[in-house]
Amino acid sequence: MPGVKIPEAIIERLAQAAQPLEAGIAIAAEQVRMARQICHGVHLMAIRREDLIPKILDLAGVDPFDWC
Repeated sequence: MPGVKIPEAIIERLAQAAQPLEAGIAIAAEQVRMARQICHGVHLMAIRREDLIPKILDLAGVDPFDWC
């Protein structure tokens, strides 16, 4: 996305991960947890992997009925 800057630590974490997809899911869940501390919601875009959104939200501790 234009204007988005990914911290080098995140890039390195993904590069070193034995399972990059699982690491990416964990990172996304961490970001959701952090965002929920400062805002009322998040917008997730998992382009062509929308099937991963429930797993990300579950790891983030988001109740599916909390965001409906």
